[in-house]
Amino acid sequence: MSVELPPFHPPVNGADRCPVASVSKDPEAAYASDLERLKALRAVPEEEGKQTFYLGTRMSKLAMVQTNLVKAALEKEWPDVDVRIYGMTTSGDNNQSQPLYLMGGKALWTKELEVALIEGQVDAIVHSLKDVPTEFPPGCELGAVLEREDPSDALVVKEGLSYTSLEEMPDGSVIGTSSVRRVAQLRRRFPKLKFADVRGLVQTRLRKLDDPTSSYTALILASAGLIRLGLGHRITAAVTSPVLYHAVGQGAIGVEMRIGDERAKEIVGSLECWRTGWQCRAERSMLKVLEGGCSVPVGVESSLVELALPGSPPPQATFLSGAPRPHNRAEDPHAATITLHGTVTSLSGTSSVIASITRNVYSIADAEALGADIAAELIAGGGREILEELEGMSRRCMERMGPRCPSRVMGGRRLISRLLLRGRGGAAWASS
Repeated sequence: MSVELPPFHPPVNGADRCPVASVSKDPEAAYASDLERLKALRAVPEEEGKQTFYLGTRMSKLAMVQTNLVKAALEKEWPDVDVRIYGMTTSGDNNQSQPLYLMGGKALWTKELEVALIEGQVDAIVHSLKDVPTEFPPGCELGAVLEREDPSDALVVKEGLSYTSLEEMPDGSVIGTSSVRRVAQLRRRFPKLKFADVRGLVQTRLRKLDDPTSSYTALILASAGLIRLGLGHRITAAVTSPVLYHAVGQGAIGVEMRIGDERAKEIVGSLECWRTGWQCRAERSMLKVLEGGCSVPVGVESSLVELALPGSPPPQATFLSGAPRPHNRAEDPHAATITLHGTVTSLSGTSSVIASITRNVYSIADAEALGADIAAELIAGGGREILEELEGMSRRCMERMGPRCPSRVMGGRRLISRLLLRGRGGAAWASS
């Protein structure tokens, strides 16, 4: 089947001239710097009567803010533990000059951290859960999911412009995002808008947006990141379903640990928010089935209502209002009704499949089974054709370009789905 994709516009009018975004760091130099920083961190004497616990994370401001939230929570729960933060640069940080769709999958933000974890340089690593692949490397697992911040996507309009929604924007307005999921879904609703890649830290992206020489009208960013950075005032409006379903795990912080590390399991596990954990694990299970090891434009929305279990302990009172609240210990027995909505959208935005399931669940395994079931419904309801279209694009790329094909280098559909958004050659691959 021939598929013509509208062009994906590169950054324009000097919008990508920021030095941070135009120069790729030397990975070897960055790694050497990381090792020196870790050496200095480990040279600090332990506090008397305390054990040290090392958290690894990216060096970005948002990653540090999130890791400090984890550190504060751990030290409150474990006053005899001295939590130290070890910041590292990742592949995604080292290369700020290329669009994400040219660089592979989510492991861009995790693989260097996971090497440090596996080698025992750190005891656990902190992630934005939406950036974590559904398959962990051997020896690693998800140790805890913290309570979720607002999972929605946010519209951030250029300073000085009065638009309050995407619907108000004139044809040809340029919307900045590096997410294939957002582009695919928004193209379906707003075919006359243009979408351009934008890279860098959140603050860098905002500078690019507000630069008078740039042609960006607005950006789409995760609400949670803006809120955690104290930039919630820049949110013009939340963009939610049915216009835009958010990413799997968006708004949640995940802590990864080594399998079999009982000390880390006890310490990290104390932070688990079972409600968020069940929802996110259902979402991730859905994505794992749909991906098949590759990236696809998948959106989700989930909700959870707690159910009372016979013989469960009485609710505790909150400190402020005195209103009853249920127990939140992850190891306590729980029951809940989870509603999960999932969607798969073609890269062109011309077709989309949506499925929903509401079910009572009583364990993580139940939540994951729910996610797998909704993935099956999506595939049966038309998602198979969308996934096969991506697979066909990948195959034709491999046939035409041989070993030079980015899809072959980066693995299956993972890169081709992003590469097609450039608009240069994508339509030719799709129609051959």
